[in-house]
Amino acid sequence: MPSPMMNAAYFMVNTLFDIYIFILILRIILQYSRASVHNPVVGFVLKLTRAPLRYLQLVLHSFKGINVAALVLVLLLTFIKLCILFITSLNCFSVEASISGISCTHITDLAINV
Repeated sequence: MPSPMMNAAYFMVNTLFDIYIFILILRIILQYSRASVHNPVVGFVLKLTRAPLRYLQLVLHSFKGINVAALVLVLLLTFIKLCILFITSLNCFSVEASISGISCTHITDLAINV
C-alpha cells in the first residue's frame, strides 16, 4: 500500500500536468476559432503556453489552422506524465526499488540461489 506522501506526490503530478495539458488544448481551440488576442483569457492562455511552444513552432508549422506544435506538446506531456506516474506507482523512491512488481531484493536473492 502506498504511503500518504506517495499519494500526495501522485496527486500533485497528475493535477499539474492535467491543468497545463488543458491550457494547451484550450490554446488549440482558441487559435482554431480565431479568438481575439485582446481578450484577457486568450492573452493569459497565450502567455502561459508561449515559452515551450516557441521552439516547437520553428520546426512544426500550423496545418489548416490547427497548431501542430501544441498537439505534439500535448502528446509529449501526456507521455511524460504517464511515465512519472508509473514510476511513482512502483514506489521507486524507497530502499527496495520495484521493477515490474518484483523488488530488487528478490531478484538478488534469486541470482544468489541459482
